[in-house]
Amino acid sequence: MADDAIERLSGTTLDGRFTLDAFVARGGYGAVYRGTHLALRRTVAVKVLAVPEVYEGAARARFVEAFEAEALTVAGLHHPAIVRVHDVGVTTVEGRAYPYTVLEWIEGATLDATLRSPEAGPRSPREVLALLRPVFEAIASAHEAGVVHRDLKPANVMVAPTLHGEVSTRVLDFGLAKAFAPEERGTNGNSFTGDEGASFSLSHAAPEQVGRLRTGPWTDVHALALLLVEVLVGQRAYRGETSIDLYARITARERPTPRTFDVEVGPWEAVLDRALALMAKERHRDAAALLADLEANLDGAQRAWHASRAPTPPSHATARSTSRRWALGTLGLACVALASAAALRVRVARPRTSDHRSPPAVPATAPLQPSATPDAGVERALGPLTASAQAPSAERVERAPVVRRSAARPRVLRPADARLGVTADGEIEIE
Repeated sequence: MADDAIERLSGTTLDGRFTLDAFVARGGYGAVYRGTHLALRRTVAVKVLAVPEVYEGAARARFVEAFEAEALTVAGLHHPAIVRVHDVGVTTVEGRAYPYTVLEWIEGATLDATLRSPEAGPRSPREVLALLRPVFEAIASAHEAGVVHRDLKPANVMVAPTLHGEVSTRVLDFGLAKAFAPEERGTNGNSFTGDEGASFSLSHAAPEQVGRLRTGPWTDVHALALLLVEVLVGQRAYRGETSIDLYARITARERPTPRTFDVEVGPWEAVLDRALALMAKERHRDAAALLADLEANLDGAQRAWHASRAPTPPSHATARSTSRRWALGTLGLACVALASAAALRVRVARPRTSDHRSPPAVPATAPLQPSATPDAGVERALGPLTASAQAPSAERVERAPVVRRSAARPRVLRPADARLGVTADGEIEIE
């Protein structure tokens, strides 16, 4: 039977105790239904596990037995951020055994859906840790009890509203949980495991999972760090078009820390670089150690994050350069205005025409007489005018000179570059 048969169980009753009212979703490892606990008249979530095809006959029986044992271990975990397990069992569908778990029903959305919403975006370190602290504490509690999750990802974290209008995160799906032996607490995680049923979500896998090495608390440490980075930067940490791309990124020397996404978190960078280390032995020993390290460096991470987003003030050199440009521009405009004012005091020789009487001749070499007015300093600063400029005379000024405006945008030059000239027709040009 193809495993899609577990998606067609709506309306059935499991062991006479739980009805499967509506199909909700299909994940990589099973189908989830909204159901009813008949004895308690309570809405529950029922997950029917999809047994890997490699298990047949005796191997399938051993898999189901191991799952039931681990499910009972998970049911013994008591933490407010871990979804409660009401019951476990095995159902038969078309002659084949499928284990199932009955879980607490939670209204809300997965963290994966929250991160993909249009309103989602980067969060500050303080916001991220406030959101994910329940998840860290839940996994730390599981590690203390000797259980590792092995499949932490945004799709396995629920964001649920609280009675106070806030939100709280809860950990879902310990279906891939593993009860580890006491001697595994101190292992480096580098020993090979021949478990054919090793399962994980490639998008959030640890290097030891893709390398078929032993998993343990160090695997959850990697997953928690990856989860935190994704909420912090607002995007998936491992990206790839194909499985080969994902494998390459998961095992790359460069780890997906916040800085690789251009996010500055100060001391958190080193903390997360350690938690995401390629070698399991270099990571924090468990979730509690990682959480303690993050909290100890939270203030520094928050300051660095805010500083990286604050507008950068201009340096002293930039400020001086800006002030100088402003001053030169102001002087340039002042020179243009003063040049125009000075030009109004200049008598201009007009060319002879048939419509006007010729003015008395003035020697072309006649020097410009200094003016006794306050503008004399301006005229000296602007330099000598052309030979056609004459000393002002009230009876000989026929019209005020016109400033020629070019079609192009006028350029403002430094005072040392400004030049004043008078054309033959009495109009002023400033270059």
